[in-house]
Amino acid sequence: MKNKSDPRVIKTKRQLKTALISLLAKQSVESLNIQCITKAAKVTRGTFYLHYTDKHDFVKKVVHDFVKDFFRSSLVDAKPFLEQKAQISEHQVQVFSLEAGFKYIATEYQTFMVLFGLTGENRFNDEIKSEFF
Repeated sequence: MKNKSDPRVIKTKRQLKTALISLLAKQSVESLNIQCITKAAKVTRGTFYLHYTDKHDFVKKVVHDFVKDFFRSSLVDAKPFLEQKAQISEHQVQVFSLEAGFKYIATEYQTFMVLFGLTGENRFNDEIKSEFF
């Protein structure tokens, strides 16, 4: 597998993710195959298999990465809030910001709705629960 920070790898993974979300908006995970995903992403099957072992591995990683990005985008520094309350902490404290979370959802609305609505799949819900608990 190539370096994750290689621009070609980033571009390929973005193309595959975009294709997956677009396809999932119209059909179920079960009805998808690698050929239709790679065709929609305009990459070869060989390229797909450089990054993922199979369709389920791909979907799992897309869901995982999306949830990680959501939480990373939603965590904010609590210091301004703590200073207002005169509870200044020497340690960096991050809190989940609903405002930041909703902004991320608004930006990634289609992806969020498609992944949240995966029929017969609990991956998205399970991934969110694992981040919270």
